[in-house]
Amino acid sequence: MSKRKYKSNNMTAADKKLNKAIGEKIKEARLSRIVFINNGSLETFGKKKYCTQTELAKALKVSFQQIQKYEKGTNGISSLRIMQLASFLKVPVVYFFEDFPGFSNRTAEETFSEDINY
Repeated sequence: MSKRKYKSNNMTAADKKLNKAIGEKIKEARLSRIVFINNGSLETFGKKKYCTQTELAKALKVSFQQIQKYEKGTNGISSLRIMQLASFLKVPVVYFFEDFPGFSNRTAEETFSEDINY
């Protein structure tokens, strides 16, 4: 009898914290009416359900269990999936990171105008 080998979970504490933060933002966007305003701020209008986990899963072509894992922070999420989520939920990609400690929402001009030592 051979034993099944399972992939070990090599996530660091920082990875887990980021996955949890992104998951919370996914759930918030899924359950709220969020409108992206021209000046760059987001405004939430009540807690009117936007879509179910099943509806979101169908749109992303994953199982609803996968959406549950994303929302709980159990599974990591790829940049492609974040882009798909942002598109479907109609929020900017930075929305998923804005509450994470250390996130800086700087423009490209701000980033490149800094004095960089080469």
